[in-house]
Amino acid sequence: MISDKLKIEMKLRDAQHDSLSQLDDILQRQNIVLKKDYTGSELTSIYKTIFRKAGNFDYDFPSFCFAVATGVGKTRLLGACIYSLYKEKGYKNFFVIAPNRTIFVPR
Repeated sequence: MISDKLKIEMKLRDAQHDSLSQLDDILQRQNIVLKKDYTGSELTSIYKTIFRKAGNFDYDFPSFCFAVATGVGKTRLLGACIYSLYKEKGYKNFFVIAPNRTIFVPR
């Protein structure tokens, strides 16, 4: 699995690797294909087949949320997820939401 390779190459911590492995599991073992025209209810039913505690989605596009502690390395996890989705599935477009104080823009 690519998550095992990325754990070594990107020096991922256990929490990061566990989260990336969950994403791999969703996409590989469950054979889910992400497409942009899913409805929120379709996504909910797909995730409920995998996770018992899946909730409803507010948006009509595939989204993921990882519950990881402060200081675990969410940015590194994001990079690993994007790389994994690109290499394994060929996805090239990603939309990342972050608070404006989080993003560093050199001037």
